[in-house]
This record gives sequence, structure tokens and C-alpha cells, in this order.
Amino acid sequence: MTISDESRYRLYLRLEEVLGPEEATVLMEHLPPGGWAEVATKRDLDNLGLSTKRDLDALGLSTKRDLEALGLSTKRDLDALGLSTKRDLEALGLSTKRDIDSLAVSTKRDIEALGVSTTREMEALRVDMRGLGDRVDLRFEVLSARMDARLERELRLLSWRVILAMLTLVSVAVAAPHL
Repeated sequence: MTISDESRYRLYLRLEEVLGPEEATVLMEHLPPGGWAEVATKRDLDNLGLSTKRDLDALGLSTKRDLEALGLSTKRDLDALGLSTKRDLEALGLSTKRDIDSLAVSTKRDIEALGVSTTREMEALRVDMRGLGDRVDLRFEVLSARMDARLERELRLLSWRVILAMLTLVSVAVAAPHL
């Protein structure tokens, strides 16, 4: 039976007549507002505790399974990512090695070509220097021949002048006593 506010009020009035106003108020304060059917018993609380414990245990077990599954899934994903990264790094390493080897071969070819080119240029320079040396030698020979010819001519002229000067002196010496 549901207790209404009106029935509670009538009960209070009757208690007030029998017990007095103060005692009626104290007793009414100790009555449940919705009736005794709404009051939980110790057994109700024990059952609620057991039910709550079962729910929490089930939730804990479910959460544990979910976490284990998530852990396994994460481990699989990390293992797959590790393998993928390892393959990518190995491929990158091979590609880099090929690039370095190719660059080394290309650089070696360039250095060899530069060496051959430099050798050719040095040989051409040597030939040019030999030709230049031959031309310089020829010019020195021509210059030497000219200088020799000029020196010889100058010496002849000087010799004639000396001879003429001596003849003049001898003539003056011979003619002087006769003068």
C-alpha cells in the first residue's frame, strides 16, 4: 500500500492526540517517506553487494581480456612495423651502396680521363717548349752570327785605323827631320 501525504498527515494528527505533539513529530520523522516497502533490508544490501561484485569482476575480466587483446594487437603491429622498417632500411642501404659504387666508378673514370687529358696537355706543352727552345736556339745562333760578323768588321776597321795611324806616325817621324 502506498502512503500518500494525506494519510501521513492523518496519522500524525492521531499520534498527536495519543502521544502529544513532540512525540508525534519524533515518531513521524523515523517513518520512511514512501513506506516500508521502499526500505532496503540487510539482505537487499548483501544481494546488491554480491551483484555489484559480480558486475565489477565481470567488468575487470572483460577489461583484462580487452587489454590483453590490445596488447597482442599492438605487439603484432609493432613487430610488423619493425620488419617493414628493417626492410625499408635494408633497401635504402642497398640503394645507397649502389649509388656510392656508381659514384665511385664515375669519379674514378673522371679522374683517369683528367689524368690522360693532363698527360696529353703536358706532352703538348713539352713539344711546344722544345719547339720554342729550338726557335730560341736558332735566334741565338742568328744573333751570334750577326754579332760575329759585325765584330769582325769592326775589328778589321779598327785594324786599318791602327795601321793608318802607325803609318801616319812613321811618315811624320820620317818627314819631321826634313822639315
